[in-house]
Amino acid sequence: MNKIDKSNVIKAIIKEIAKQYKLSYQPTDCTCDDNCSEVTVKADNDWNTLQEQLKRQGIDHIDWYENIWKQLENPGKTVLKDTPFKRRKRFFFKECAISRWNRYNPEEWWEAVCDAIPRVLVKGNISPEEIKGIGIDGQSWSAIAVDKDGNVLTNTPIWMDTRATDICEEFNEKIGKDKIFELCGNSLQPSYTTAKIIWYQRNLPEVYAKTYKILQSNSYIAYKLTGVMTQDLSQGYGLHCFDMRTGTWNEEMCQEFGFSSELLPEIHACHEVIGEVNEKAAKESGLAEGTPVVAGGLDAACGTLGAGVIHSGETQEQGGQAGGMSICIDEYKADSRLILGYHVIPGKWLLQGGTTGGGGVMRWFEREFADYERMMKEQTGA
Repeated sequence: MNKIDKSNVIKAIIKEIAKQYKLSYQPTDCTCDDNCSEVTVKADNDWNTLQEQLKRQGIDHIDWYENIWKQLENPGKTVLKDTPFKRRKRFFFKECAISRWNRYNPEEWWEAVCDAIPRVLVKGNISPEEIKGIGIDGQSWSAIAVDKDGNVLTNTPIWMDTRATDICEEFNEKIGKDKIFELCGNSLQPSYTTAKIIWYQRNLPEVYAKTYKILQSNSYIAYKLTGVMTQDLSQGYGLHCFDMRTGTWNEEMCQEFGFSSELLPEIHACHEVIGEVNEKAAKESGLAEGTPVVAGGLDAACGTLGAGVIHSGETQEQGGQAGGMSICIDEYKADSRLILGYHVIPGKWLLQGGTTGGGGVMRWFEREFADYERMMKEQTGA
């Protein structure tokens, strides 16, 4: 890789990292001749400057950035040397995926909603006025920090993010695993929202100081539609200050964890109307102003409803990025090996077991145990 190619790749990576962390910093552009070694020198300096900025924010997980840097220094037969830049960029995100950090910009979710809705309406030949109500389902265990005006303050860790492992170990010891589990019916683990809030407090104090509410993925979209900040009942299980028996926030446990319940929105039943599509959201999304919006729910819980699992003892299995099984129950029954949360159906809970490789598990099962079925397909074409 020649020096100018290396510099361009580094600059693109720096811009992406700066965007991820909402840094105002941008790499310096060189005005020299393309063959001048100053291009590479400037890229080196930019990289070091960005590392310092990240460290000042308490972000030390730069191993995968450094790994890319090392490959640029000596690319050999790597994907970075021999493929177009678009594939290089995918390699960059692949490196991100294998780290303990997995986060997204919620504003991009809203942009995707606004992009998708008009196309769906056109394809379905539906006018916005025909829509009688809106409900949003979303992935679990986000921690979307917003200020009083609803501005997103930092990218949110998602359910696959486990950066707060040490925090969980600390509070399991400090408060006690049994006491935490007794209240919320779930063990304290880094994937959940609780430890992510504490991580903000310790590592992004400026963000934490400006935070007015912590929202979930679906409640952020509900906010963008209505201007109302809420928390639906089925997503409460992501916080260990949530009383699983009563469906309310427990102030005492919030204090044990060191944050105020004021950070947490008012809890609403999943089917409860929380507001209407406002004028701004109508213009951006293509929906009709005044359309009612309900609180919505956890994606797995909504999927369970969609599968018709609404009675105690009924079960559904799901596959995808995350796979798992949801058992509908009509009374509080916690198991430390499983995940307990409210169903979107009033008066019901879901006891769940899952894996982060749902679709992958199905592919593994097919590869290992479906020789006969593959043979029959070859013979019959069915």
